[in-house]
Order: sequence, then C-alpha cells, then structure tokens
Amino acid sequence: MTQPPRPAGTTLALRTLWACLGLSLLEFGATTVDLVQTSDPEHVRFLLTGLGFLYVASGLVYGSLLVKIGNGRNWARVALTVWILGWLVAQAYAWMEVGPTGWPLCVSNYGVPLLELYAVTMLFRGDATAWFRCAGEPASGL
Repeated sequence: MTQPPRPAGTTLALRTLWACLGLSLLEFGATTVDLVQTSDPEHVRFLLTGLGFLYVASGLVYGSLLVKIGNGRNWARVALTVWILGWLVAQAYAWMEVGPTGWPLCVSNYGVPLLELYAVTMLFRGDATAWFRCAGEPASGL
C-alpha cells in the first residue's frame, strides 16, 4: 500500500517545529552569554556543562521525534505533544520564579512555546490525523 502524500498543514507544522528547535539552540547561546556576564567563571563552567548536556540530549530526542513524525508515526506525534506540554509547565514555573532576561530569551521563552502550540494543533487536525492513521499501517502483502 502506498502512503498518501503528507498534508500541507502537517508539513508546515514540521517545518515550524524544526525552526523551534533551531531557535532553542540560539537560546542556548543567549543563555551562555548571559551566564558569562553575570556569574563567576567556576559557576559558569559547571552550569554550561549541565546545560550543554541537557540541550544536546533534548535536541536529539526532539529531533528524533520530528523525524518519526515526518515518517507518519502517530506515537511520535503524541510523545512530542506530551514533551511540549511538560516543557510548558516547567517554563511557566521558571517564568514565575525568575522571569525572562533580555529580548533574545524573551523571544525564546514566549515565542517558541507559542509556535510549538500552533504546530501541535496542526498535527492533530482531521487531515493530519487521517494521514497518521494511514501512514502508520503496516504494508500489506509482507
């Protein structure tokens, strides 16, 4: 059975989510600059080691889920939605505690989650859901 073409809204959602991943990497750079300017060097090295590991690991998981979504895997769509919602809860808590600092982090802290929410809603539209159902079916005749 041939997989039907991916709906345009799903493709747009995937491109948006890839852009969000890129913006998050830029956020890491802005966070690094902010930390270097406001903390002592020993503290910076410790934080950047932990943050670096967190960003690399998160980026690999996030990117892997996007690849699987692009291949029509419904479980990846659900997993990414849970990931994003969990991250939003963590971000909301952080915003209440410290708030964003500087415009690059403000864009990342507010803009990226809004874009992710938009993209996730696109992944659950009717045409996308139908595509995921069809794409996730095993090939017949094997």
